[in-house]
Amino acid sequence: MPPSAKGAAEPDGLRPKWVPLRKDHYTDLADLARDLQDARNSKVERITENTLIRVAIDLITAHPELLAGDTEEDIRTGALKRLHAWSNAAAEKAAGGLHE
Repeated sequence: MPPSAKGAAEPDGLRPKWVPLRKDHYTDLADLARDLQDARNSKVERITENTLIRVAIDLITAHPELLAGDTEEDIRTGALKRLHAWSNAAAEKAAGGLHE
């Protein structure tokens, strides 16, 4: 049994959680992490697939109002629609502010 499973302190307070990913998720995460890693200005911290997964978790836990549905597909579709609507409203508001 690994030390983290026995209750020992984990580095940086992180605890492992195994999550199965679809092939497209894995490929998209790897590509995005690599692109962000290559584009960063500060080389202080590596950007990995796990980094992006933690950021995604931070986003959805900070905005639970985006999440509703009975299935994974319902939750994903609804969240993306709400996020898209919010993003469009923010862009329209910003564009309106430019014309004032």
